[in-house]
Amino acid sequence: MKHLYLTFFLLISPLAHGQTAAYLHQFKETQRSDFQKEQSLLSEDKNFLEDIAVFTNDTAIQVRQKAYYLIFLKGMMVGPTQKATYINLLLEGCNDEDGSITGQSLLWLQSFPKSSFDAAALKKIDRLLQNSRLPHHDKTILLAGFVSTGQDILQQKLLQPDLPGKAQWKTHLALARMGEKTSIDWCLDQVKNIELNNNTVEYLVPDLVYTRQPRMINLCINYLNSDEKKCYSADPDNDQNMLCGYRIMELLAPVIKDFPYETDATGSILTDDYTKALSIVRTWFEKHPDYTTKNEYF
Repeated sequence: MKHLYLTFFLLISPLAHGQTAAYLHQFKETQRSDFQKEQSLLSEDKNFLEDIAVFTNDTAIQVRQKAYYLIFLKGMMVGPTQKATYINLLLEGCNDEDGSITGQSLLWLQSFPKSSFDAAALKKIDRLLQNSRLPHHDKTILLAGFVSTGQDILQQKLLQPDLPGKAQWKTHLALARMGEKTSIDWCLDQVKNIELNNNTVEYLVPDLVYTRQPRMINLCINYLNSDEKKCYSADPDNDQNMLCGYRIMELLAPVIKDFPYETDATGSILTDDYTKALSIVRTWFEKHPDYTTKNEYF
């Protein structure tokens, strides 16, 4: 069944035409990407939307993957008032029969600001939530929590007696992101006895940070202040454990307003002295117990 959001584009452009269509036809034949050509198309092709919609329904998985990738890149380039169009197209990718396209589309959607998800996008996410058989459903749940939609659907999920543990955890995280106190309490109760170690920082702390809830962020700050060396070094040649606070500092930096340090594209703190930076960050949190979290991004 054709997705309704794409139908408009297909009707106004029954046959693919233009530079983007020509490039994707060539890509389908050669399976070779041309980065410079793609950048040119994204910047200059006025028929981009009309052309790209056809290829999201192509029979070849690689072509659909490429089409959604270009949609994501274009969505990152356009202004705030135009982003909703590309978000809605990526949400169609979440219904793709290929799980890799579904998963990648959900990850790309995490890059858009919350305010760019329009009413149509929220309805699409609600429909995705109702189909737990779709691949990467846990990512859909977290996306819903991020944009504050589907609260009733998520509450109904928790009533299912056979709800898997992972789905239960993700559902409570999403509701916690929306400020649901019962879910915040539940999550904190689940982790109250977990000791700090590398796995805690790798898997638990990102989930706690996702919620943006002060009580859960404060637990991360407690971990940040620990002087126990229980985390692995990022240096493969260094087999000595290090303070977990270094990694936690990186996870907190993007979500705390007026944080003392920024991060680069890789997520690393912009500093030449991590030891000094950790000390400064610890002191900053002591002086700013009423810190503010940023909620516009995932």
